[in-house]
Amino acid sequence: MIIALAGRRVDSADAKDPRFPLGNVERVRRLARAVLEEKGATALVSSAACGADLIALSEAGQLGLDDVADALQILLNWSIRNNVGRQWNMITTGIMQ
Repeated sequence: MIIALAGRRVDSADAKDPRFPLGNVERVRRLARAVLEEKGATALVSSAACGADLIALSEAGQLGLDDVADALQILLNWSIRNNVGRQWNMITTGIMQ
C-alpha cells in the first residue's frame, strides 16, 4: 500500500497558537511508524517539510519502504537553498543515505 502524507511543520518557538510543538516530535515519530506498519505500507509519498513529513519519511526509510530518493533530492536541494534549519537538513540528508 502506498501511503500519502500531508504533514505539518513544527511550530516556531514563539508560536501564538501552538499546533505541533517541538515536544511532540517523538510522539509523532512513534505514531507515524505505527501507521506505516499497521497499514502494511510499501511506499510513502510526502513533501519533506521540517516536521511530520521528514519524521515519517525517516521512519519509512528505516522500515525499508520503496526508495523516493529522486523526489527527496529535489526537496533537499530546495530545503538547503531556503535555509529551513540545520537540524532539518541533517534529517533530510540522513533519509537520502
